Amino acid sequence: EKNTKSTAPHTLHYIKLSGIEGNDNEMKDMSQTSEDLDALLEQVKDTLQYYEQDDAVYYARPNDSITVHYDDYAHLARHQEWED
Repeated sequence: EKNTKSTAPHTLHYIKLSGIEGNDNEMKDMSQTSEDLDALLEQVKDTLQYYEQDDAVYYARPNDSITVHYDDYAHLARHQEWED
Protein backbone atom coordinates (compact mmCIF):
# COMPACT_ATOMS: atom_id res chain seq x y z
CA GLU A 1 0.00 0.00 0.00
CA LYS A 2 1.03 3.49 -0.70
CA ASN A 3 1.35 5.83 2.21
CA THR A 4 -0.82 8.68 0.91
CA LYS A 5 -2.44 11.51 2.77
CA SER A 6 -6.23 11.84 2.45
CA THR A 7 -7.54 15.35 1.89
CA ALA A 8 -10.93 16.81 1.15
CA PRO A 9 -11.42 18.51 -2.21
CA HIS A 10 -10.88 22.27 -2.18
CA THR A 11 -13.46 23.06 -4.83
CA LEU A 12 -16.42 21.39 -6.42
CA HIS A 13 -17.73 22.34 -9.85
CA TYR A 14 -20.87 21.37 -11.76
CA ILE A 15 -20.34 21.18 -15.50
CA LYS A 16 -23.33 20.81 -17.81
CA LEU A 17 -22.35 19.49 -21.21
CA SER A 18 -25.14 19.89 -23.73
CA GLY A 19 -23.61 17.87 -26.55
CA ILE A 20 -25.15 20.28 -29.04
CA GLU A 21 -22.74 22.16 -31.24
CA GLY A 22 -22.91 25.89 -30.71
CA ASN A 23 -24.44 25.70 -27.22
CA ASP A 24 -22.36 27.10 -24.43
CA ASN A 25 -21.53 24.61 -21.73
CA GLU A 26 -22.39 25.69 -18.21
CA MET A 27 -19.97 25.58 -15.29
CA LYS A 28 -20.89 26.51 -11.71
CA ASP A 29 -18.77 26.63 -8.60
CA MET A 30 -20.59 24.40 -6.11
CA SER A 31 -18.04 24.70 -3.31
CA GLN A 32 -19.51 24.90 0.18
CA THR A 33 -18.24 26.53 3.34
CA SER A 34 -18.13 24.61 6.59
CA GLU A 35 -21.05 26.76 7.82
CA ASP A 36 -23.11 25.70 4.78
CA LEU A 37 -22.32 22.06 5.44
CA ASP A 38 -23.19 22.39 9.12
CA ALA A 39 -26.56 23.91 8.20
CA LEU A 40 -27.18 21.11 5.71
CA LEU A 41 -26.31 18.49 8.32
CA GLU A 42 -28.84 20.05 10.70
CA GLN A 43 -31.54 19.91 8.00
CA VAL A 44 -30.77 16.23 7.38
CA LYS A 45 -30.94 15.47 11.11
CA ASP A 46 -34.28 17.32 11.43
CA THR A 47 -35.70 15.41 8.47
CA LEU A 48 -34.60 12.06 9.88
CA GLN A 49 -36.06 12.90 13.29
CA TYR A 50 -39.37 13.78 11.62
CA TYR A 51 -39.57 10.47 9.76
CA GLU A 52 -38.62 8.49 12.86
CA GLN A 53 -41.97 9.48 14.39
CA ASP A 54 -44.70 6.85 14.19
CA ASP A 55 -47.23 9.41 12.95
CA ALA A 56 -45.00 10.97 10.27
CA VAL A 57 -46.77 11.69 6.98
CA TYR A 58 -45.12 10.43 3.79
CA TYR A 59 -46.40 12.51 0.88
CA ALA A 60 -46.58 10.92 -2.57
CA ARG A 61 -45.69 14.24 -4.17
CA PRO A 62 -44.10 16.47 -1.53
CA ASN A 63 -43.76 19.64 -3.60
CA ASP A 64 -45.58 19.98 -6.92
CA SER A 65 -43.70 23.18 -7.78
CA ILE A 66 -40.39 21.31 -8.19
CA THR A 67 -41.58 18.03 -9.67
CA VAL A 68 -41.46 17.11 -13.33
CA HIS A 69 -44.48 18.06 -15.41
CA TYR A 70 -44.87 14.59 -16.89
CA ASP A 71 -44.32 11.32 -15.10
CA ASP A 72 -44.42 8.03 -16.98
CA TYR A 73 -45.41 6.19 -13.81
CA ALA A 74 -47.91 8.60 -12.21
CA HIS A 75 -50.84 6.42 -13.24
CA LEU A 76 -49.30 3.51 -11.32
CA ALA A 77 -49.06 5.57 -8.13
CA ARG A 78 -52.83 6.24 -8.22
CA HIS A 79 -52.41 9.84 -6.99
CA GLN A 80 -55.94 10.82 -7.96
CA GLU A 81 -57.41 8.01 -5.88
CA TRP A 82 -55.47 9.08 -2.78
CA GLU A 83 -56.16 12.80 -3.24
CA ASP A 84 -59.96 12.38 -3.30
